[in-house]
Amino acid sequence: MLKLTANLSKGKRGGKQRLGKFRGHYQHYFSPNVSQGHKVIPGFHEYRNLNPYCTKEDIRVAAEDPTGNTRWNRDRNGHQLTEKQANVKTKPCHRAHNYSYHRQDELYHMYRTMHRIKAKTVSQLSNGAFIEETIREAFHLLKLESLKKEETPNPRRDLKMLCDNGAPMFVPFKKKLPPRGLAYSANTKIVPKTYGEHQNRGFVMRAVRRSLQNEIPKKKKLSIGITEEILKGKANKGVAVEQKQRFHKTCVEFRAHLFF
Repeated sequence: MLKLTANLSKGKRGGKQRLGKFRGHYQHYFSPNVSQGHKVIPGFHEYRNLNPYCTKEDIRVAAEDPTGNTRWNRDRNGHQLTEKQANVKTKPCHRAHNYSYHRQDELYHMYRTMHRIKAKTVSQLSNGAFIEETIREAFHLLKLESLKKEETPNPRRDLKMLCDNGAPMFVPFKKKLPPRGLAYSANTKIVPKTYGEHQNRGFVMRAVRRSLQNEIPKKKKLSIGITEEILKGKANKGVAVEQKQRFHKTCVEFRAHLFF
């Protein structure tokens, strides 16, 4: 058996697929991590990650002028790629990628984040359209709440306000210190980090998802829970805003560690 498996191609990194921060290193599409698209190395990486916010207009302009400043030549965080980096083949885009006119960054980001909340059927197979139908119901409830207050209903605006109010300005990051060889010496310290728009929105979405997942037993339907969290975030309340305040408090408490 060992002789049979010894000749199998295991990719450039060898062995089984990594977990954690290395989960983006696919064996079939060898590319850098999705959050580090600017670190693509031509000749070493076979593929690069396409910017998820790339539009049809960016593709059209890039086809006419490959050196133009478009999202096709930038990574997810907005870093400009060099000409050699941009010439690396792009990995197939995610199934949730949509070039239609009704695409919204916050809405489709919520689709991808909430897909981890599954609905199991009798056969224990997840319903693929469950989260899309759930968010559709939540948007319908948001419209009803706006009509009750005699306001113009706009669920996408409400979702964007949730992301704007809950996006953390600073995020505490535990940095590992080099060993000093002294007893009881600190081996880690907290430093504040800032992230881009995509990561900040991810913090908001994960906070909402975590609050809904941790509700045991479930007290309400999932669509109602999403609606309540969006309304709370719109009013500058809710789990995402509490997380933002908690992050800021932690960074302020450890701010003295920045200078030594």
